[in-house]
Amino acid sequence: MDKYLVVVLVTWAYVERRYALERSAQLQTYGDLIRRHREEHAVDWLTGALLNAALGGRLQGSEYAADPVFEFEVPQSCDGVPPGVLNPAGSWPSPETYTQKYRQLAARFIENFKKFADQCPPEVMKAGPRL
Repeated sequence: MDKYLVVVLVTWAYVERRYALERSAQLQTYGDLIRRHREEHAVDWLTGALLNAALGGRLQGSEYAADPVFEFEVPQSCDGVPPGVLNPAGSWPSPETYTQKYRQLAARFIENFKKFADQCPPEVMKAGPRL
């Protein structure tokens, strides 16, 4: 049997099994199941695309922008990654809500890091978020 046919058959068996296990009001078609699976695993795919680009040197020469709170550099483009993903604020319905949640995350990070502050060198202390 052709190895590609085996892959297709195994994949289809997986889809049918998952559809049978998760049949609900929200999953009425195979398309719903595939869409849900794609959404569940989008972060894994994007992380892999970014990691592969970084390891393959494809981010060298890219434009970067400094994150306003955490101060790390964020690439402005990456092959295989939709541009909106690199700007998380753009994916929220409300930029104000995003900013509020982002600042809350930074505040929690700062508060939690206080537990370890006495064990860190000064350069690590300076690398944290700024509010």
